[in-house]
Amino acid sequence: MTEKLIIKIKEKVKENLSAGIHKSSGQETQKVVSAPLIVMTNEQLEEHSQHLVDGVIDAFITVFGLAEKKEQLISKREAMKRMGKCSTTLYLWAKNGYLKPVKVGNRVMYHVEDIDRIIQNQV
Repeated sequence: MTEKLIIKIKEKVKENLSAGIHKSSGQETQKVVSAPLIVMTNEQLEEHSQHLVDGVIDAFITVFGLAEKKEQLISKREAMKRMGKCSTTLYLWAKNGYLKPVKVGNRVMYHVEDIDRIIQNQV
């Protein structure tokens, strides 16, 4: 990647994940909010982590101009929810060529059209 592209991606990530970053007198300073203890359930931690990952992916999509493609892809979790299937089923379908996953970074995503086709065939 070129240096300009890396800088642009970093800027977009900062925009999407701007928690704790403040500008003061022309310089960026990081404000650390301290708390005695932060307690999260596993579900809350997973949801927060997913939010962070989505922010980074949104930044990449914006930088590379892939907004139209993003609308056509859904996460593995969303695909499982829409179809009422588990991750093992999606894995087996991908292995057999019935449902083709799309890798976006480390995430597995699926085309909405493929999910809709499978849902229509199940009815």
